[in-house]
Amino acid sequence: MIIRPIDTIYIGLLSLEIFITLLIGSYAYRGYRDLRDSRLLNLHLGFTVIGGGLLVELTIFIVTHITRPFIYMLIANYVSAIAQVLGYLIIVIGYYRVPKDQMLLSTLGVSTIFPLMTIYLGSSILIIFILYRVLVNYVISRDRMLIYSISAFTLLSLSYILLSIGVARPESYLRFIGNFIRLLGFTLLTYSIYRSSRG
Repeated sequence: MIIRPIDTIYIGLLSLEIFITLLIGSYAYRGYRDLRDSRLLNLHLGFTVIGGGLLVELTIFIVTHITRPFIYMLIANYVSAIAQVLGYLIIVIGYYRVPKDQMLLSTLGVSTIFPLMTIYLGSSILIIFILYRVLVNYVISRDRMLIYSISAFTLLSLSYILLSIGVARPESYLRFIGNFIRLLGFTLLTYSIYRSSRG
């Protein structure tokens, strides 16, 4: 079995993303305990779900390099993508106060029949909704720390657009560029939540 350098980079990026998403969840929960802001609880739940989906994708990606069954890798991509949609949906609920049961059930039922490209685009659209609310909060509060969140969600939205194109063009490097930009977004968001939770 030969692991290509590009595969090693991909495994490294996914590993960092998993670590950072779970770190975001941890900081968000710590902030929720101190500030009792329900949006931070939704951030904790959302990024824990996202990190779990990425962990499934990484695990199956490594296994497929031993057995090479394409179907398992495809399943891993769907599990990860759906987990990301659900994770961002939880965050959107925190900002928009949408009834949770209704939104979660309807999205879970619909997202499983959409192709992977549509799921990534759905993630990008959900992030745009989050970005809008963060922009509104910044205009009202003028909190400079929100600039990091605005930058982070902008990068995350762009990354999912690139990932969706990368699914349609697997021979390109767009998927790896998308993963790298998503990693930058997660890193910025981690810093923002860490600073905010420390007051």
